[in-house]
Amino acid sequence: MVEIYLNVVTSWWVWGLLILVGLFYAVQTSFDLPKRVSWPRNAVRDHYVVGAFAVGGFLLAGAYWMYLHDIIWSFHAMVGRLRTLADAPTGEDIAETLNNLAQGSALLLGALVAAATLVFTLLRTWINERTTRAAEEGLVTDRINAAVASLGADKSQGRVWRNVVIKTKEDAVEHHYEPIERRIKIPDDAIETNYSDWNISEQMFPNVAVRLGAILALERISKQNIDFHLQVIEILCGYVRENAWEIHDRLREDIQLALTVIGRRSEARIAQEPQGLIDLRNTNLVKADLRGAKLPNARLSNSNLQGANLEGAFLEGSDLEKANLQQTNLTCVDLTNANLSHANLQNSELLLTVFDEANLSGAVLQETNFNFLTLKKTSLNATEFQRAKFRAVWLSDVRHLDYALLDGACIQNSEIEGIEVTSNQLKQMFGDASVKLSKKTAKPEFWPGKILEDDDFKNEYKKWLADPGGYVFDPTQYGDKYTDQTEP
Repeated sequence: MVEIYLNVVTSWWVWGLLILVGLFYAVQTSFDLPKRVSWPRNAVRDHYVVGAFAVGGFLLAGAYWMYLHDIIWSFHAMVGRLRTLADAPTGEDIAETLNNLAQGSALLLGALVAAATLVFTLLRTWINERTTRAAEEGLVTDRINAAVASLGADKSQGRVWRNVVIKTKEDAVEHHYEPIERRIKIPDDAIETNYSDWNISEQMFPNVAVRLGAILALERISKQNIDFHLQVIEILCGYVRENAWEIHDRLREDIQLALTVIGRRSEARIAQEPQGLIDLRNTNLVKADLRGAKLPNARLSNSNLQGANLEGAFLEGSDLEKANLQQTNLTCVDLTNANLSHANLQNSELLLTVFDEANLSGAVLQETNFNFLTLKKTSLNATEFQRAKFRAVWLSDVRHLDYALLDGACIQNSEIEGIEVTSNQLKQMFGDASVKLSKKTAKPEFWPGKILEDDDFKNEYKKWLADPGGYVFDPTQYGDKYTDQTEP
């Protein structure tokens, strides 16, 4: 009898079942999952139902196959033992046996009740999870709707103005809108000026403060709820496209903030995004601040990024076809596998920029400075490099270089590897002995046979541009600086 009792009491299945049921009830009553958003509670919130069902099913199956069927036999054995002792003629005291039977029965009954209620506990857990998720999604949807409504917030402002008509000596007539706070300067050659009466009107302007708050609210929703991240980014991209059409000295504050929020997404969020989620095609982004922006696979074709600051931005695989990148700061920008065909990068600053496997076919890079960067397996079909400056550039296995336009370009401290440059192209460029070409390619005779210092190289380059046909390098003008230099 004692042996049967000890088998029941020491069974880890019984205690494990009781402890698990207690944990389930503790989760249901004390762990407020909907309000927990930080990791790891966020992961628990999303997956605790699956884990509960898996563990509960495992324990039920294990208890059934390894223990529950023993309950009947244990009761039967203890009752049979009790009957045997009661019918014995010796009158043996059965108090201890009854006590063991009572304790064992209570424990076994608790296990049976726990096993029976476990199914209902799991069902309750599933129902609560579904209810909580539905309620949370409804709340988040309401927050998104409120933020989107705030993105269109305007404010009215009274204006006092009048029309001014100016007639000049050339019989030209100019019509001007003159607000009272900013008077028009009348030109000196004006012979007649007519003013209309003052008018008062109400004009609507974007409520920038409210819109800034709405954008930050959307960013917070995106960080807290991964299921709504894609919708938030699409909303912000649409907001920028629809509101950045005006050309000013700089972008409006709310538009700039929307771009900043888009560009500072976490790596975890970016990894879950489909390609092309960032859609800013045909968008005016003049002088936008996109320093360090994470915009892989972004769609920026036909966008106007003139004068923008893209220093340190990540644009791998992005589509920048026909984009305007004039006078843009592209320092340390990663443009690996990007499409820049027919893009205009004239007068842009390229320092430590990565163009590996990028498509620059038909791109305009006239008078662009290339400094300390690589062009590996880059497509340069019909790329316009007129008067571009290549300094410390490594061109490796680039495609269609023989079709590139290099008139008036200069190259210094650079290396062209794995490709052949035509003699006509080299004659259209200026370089010195610091340029490394393949053994089969001969340098033009007018190139200085010395490695020139930077200032001297610039001086000689200007002379060559002034008279390409009659240019001759004269090292004696620099004294003994290059006299003793051994030609490479």
